[in-house]
Amino acid sequence: MNHELNRELLWRRFPTDQRATPARRFWDRPGEANDIPPVHHWKPLTRTLTDLAGGESNLVLLVRGELLRRYPNTVVVAIAATSPTTPSTNDEDTKRPIFSGFIEPDISFFGFDLEDDISDGNGWFFALQEQVTEPRFGLDQTVDTSRAGLKEWRDAAWPDTPIQPGATFDAATLASFATGHQLTPAPTNGATVADALFQNPIQVIVHGRHLAIEGSE
Repeated sequence: MNHELNRELLWRRFPTDQRATPARRFWDRPGEANDIPPVHHWKPLTRTLTDLAGGESNLVLLVRGELLRRYPNTVVVAIAATSPTTPSTNDEDTKRPIFSGFIEPDISFFGFDLEDDISDGNGWFFALQEQVTEPRFGLDQTVDTSRAGLKEWRDAAWPDTPIQPGATFDAATLASFATGHQLTPAPTNGATVADALFQNPIQVIVHGRHLAIEGSE
């Protein structure tokens, strides 16, 4: 890209020695870090691009589908595993992407400061989670058949209530439902309705061993 940009400048009679590096950032990174140093400082020319760009490669997570197009503010992080089935709960064991981007029509990618071998030790989990600053309100769309009774609002689904799909409802209707199932709080106003219908943010976690072909790097 830099080579062609310099040729274009020269062709348009711009006074240049063609040693400029007009394009230094290629990924969305936090801060103002560049991806490559000035090209005319690349010596010797036999060095690899990985070496020139920092001397190490990065692990990249690809996510294909409509999920991140519909929810573009989804948080994507890597979490160290304390065991093959348990992610760490320490903040310092969570890594955020150092770069990210989107490839049409439906591929998002996230680069992490991790080695290629994500199975080293207990490995790493990759998490997709809702923004805690974007709350949602409502009940589950379907009944969880594995639940052990209806004990709290987070277990409730719309089919449990007398409210028809798409119908309006008021606090009194929800209060009657809450009383019948001994759910608290019993909605009596806008604030308690919001408290009852608040949906906890969702986090989906998958271990890296399920995302890579065995024996590949």
